[in-house]
Amino acid sequence: MSSSTAFLIIFLTAISTTRAVVTNEDIRIAILQIVNVVRSTDDKLERHEYRDRVVGEQLKKGMINIDKRIKMLDPLKGTVGRLDERLAAVETILMQKNEREKMQLQRTYEAVIDIQKNLPVIMEELKNDIIAKLTAHEPPAQIIEPVISKKDFEKMEKEVVAKIDKVTSSINKLESELGKIKNDNKQLRDLNNKSSDNLEKLKRHISDNQQLLTKYDKKLSEYNNKIPEISKTSSKEQDEWKQNVLKALDGQKSNVKEILLDLKNLHNKVTQLPQKDDISASQRQNPQPLEQIRRDINDINIHLNSTHDDAMKNLNGLTEISAILVKSIANANNVLDSQRRDINQVLQNVQSIPDRMNQLPQKDDLSVVQRATLKKLDELANSIQSNQQNPATDEIRRTLNDMNNNINKWHADTKNMSLHAVPSSQPPEIREILSDVRNLQNQVNQLPQKYDLAAAQNVTLDKLVEINREITGRTEPVLDQLRTTLTDVSENVKKMNDDTVRNLNDLSEITRSLAESFAKNYGKMRTDIQALSKIDQVMIKTADDVIDTKRRVEYGVHQILGELGKQLKESTKNINQGVSDRFDIFEASILDEETGALVNLTSKIGEDIHQVWRQIGIMYQQISTSADTLNHLQNMTDTYVNGSLGAMDSMKGKVGQITGRMTEVDENLNYLLGRLSLVTQEFNQIKTGLSSALDQIRDSFHEVQDKIKDKGPGPHQISSNEVQPTT
Repeated sequence: MSSSTAFLIIFLTAISTTRAVVTNEDIRIAILQIVNVVRSTDDKLERHEYRDRVVGEQLKKGMINIDKRIKMLDPLKGTVGRLDERLAAVETILMQKNEREKMQLQRTYEAVIDIQKNLPVIMEELKNDIIAKLTAHEPPAQIIEPVISKKDFEKMEKEVVAKIDKVTSSINKLESELGKIKNDNKQLRDLNNKSSDNLEKLKRHISDNQQLLTKYDKKLSEYNNKIPEISKTSSKEQDEWKQNVLKALDGQKSNVKEILLDLKNLHNKVTQLPQKDDISASQRQNPQPLEQIRRDINDINIHLNSTHDDAMKNLNGLTEISAILVKSIANANNVLDSQRRDINQVLQNVQSIPDRMNQLPQKDDLSVVQRATLKKLDELANSIQSNQQNPATDEIRRTLNDMNNNINKWHADTKNMSLHAVPSSQPPEIREILSDVRNLQNQVNQLPQKYDLAAAQNVTLDKLVEINREITGRTEPVLDQLRTTLTDVSENVKKMNDDTVRNLNDLSEITRSLAESFAKNYGKMRTDIQALSKIDQVMIKTADDVIDTKRRVEYGVHQILGELGKQLKESTKNINQGVSDRFDIFEASILDEETGALVNLTSKIGEDIHQVWRQIGIMYQQISTSADTLNHLQNMTDTYVNGSLGAMDSMKGKVGQITGRMTEVDENLNYLLGRLSLVTQEFNQIKTGLSSALDQIRDSFHEVQDKIKDKGPGPHQISSNEVQPTT
């Protein structure tokens, strides 16, 4: 207290000793200057607070947009997981196919080895059977009188003719049904080609959509780069900023026009896709209008994923259809092999007829017997002449003449049937049977007539009865098997046609959903563009890093999708090529083997053995070619699996880089928030300092005013301290 009082006393003495240099005008000017300074500082503080509020709002909006974009990047994990599952499913399917083909090759190899081992045994058994049959049917020692009646002979003739007609009709039916199967196979191949074309067009459409999205991202980046920096101090720079914004908006309009043109081109491509009328006449696909396509571009990634899933499902369905076709064709091959064996047995039996006929007594033997009978007849001539009027002898002659006439009629009827009843479109097996029947007729014509034929007729009739029984016993089960197999094949073909129609309907629905998604996402894109145009420069500066990271992430995602699309295209092309090649090989093998077998069956037993060895060589060549194709397919699958593994490794690295970038973005945002908090603290300190300074100035002004107040004319009380000493 003492020091303060001493200081005041010294100060007052100094004031009393010095003269008043500052005038009232100076004080007024100083006060006015201080008032102007205070007003300018208030204006600056208000502007600063306004800017601070705007920055806070923009930061909030920016943080909200950043959160939304980070949430939009969350489905990447799901897409990567689904891609892993798809690759695993593709690998399992390829492994199963390889195992099945290995099993088929092993079975065919074992079958060929068994055939090679069992061929000599089979040939020896055939020789032994032929020798046993030849030795079993020895020629009769003496001529037996005919026992068969005329009615039985006519019945047997009718039965043989009816059996031959049935065989010809059944073979004609088989030919017609085989032609139907060929036509169905061609239709299935056409449908498969159409479905593959539709899949390729859909993949091209998806790639065009991806290119359009990349173009839109580039336009957005150009738009963001074109926006100039806004100054915070001068109004001139704000005017320039407005002009630049208007220019950028004009450029954005031109870009939007270009995008609309691209969308129109895309709509034209969608309308150029094949309609459902080409596949099923009951359904039609109307082209979607352009206004709906403008609403659906932001959600296109989700729909692209769904279209990839549907494409994979359709491909799996096509593979199942191809497997079903392969199974049905294999069953048909087995049935045709069994039918071929039965027909070979029938032909062998028919070819054995001439050997049996050769075992019958020839003209020389019959002539010897005839001479002996003539001698006996000469000896009995006298007795016969005496008994010419006997009715028993007349009846015997009549019966013999009737039998001769019936035999001649039968020969004529068989000749006419063989010449006229056989159509030109019959297979070579029927022609071979008819040629054998003609040979039989020639041999029968060479036989002696009348009494000689009557004597040898019993043996031939017995053999014909045996042959008739064998033919009936072998043809009926074969015909039943053929009918059942043909019904099964027709049902399988109908099922496969229904499956293909369903798959094509699914493809049309997918294209329709894509068009609707285009129309929906375009409206969202317009709203996002309008929201982006209202963002200030501060938000642009703060969001530049986030946009860069987003670009990198989207570029990586587009690269991944492009690589996966290319790999899917290559895999689908390879699968379709393999399926078509398998169908061509199966069809060629079936038709070639059938035609070769039908042509080569006209030869005899020696030629059949040669043909068997030739077929074994052909089978060996086919097995070698199939082994080469399987090796090629194995190499292709290995390369595909290695490429997919490399792509997945690169994908994992890119995902790691993305996560690192996201952590860096989080750190930068935290740093920015800290800096903003420091700025706000500094502003608060400035406010408090300015308020305290203003209070001090106000107090000093009050003190000065109190001192300067005019107290009017005297007398004034003057303290002793205020008295100035006189010099």
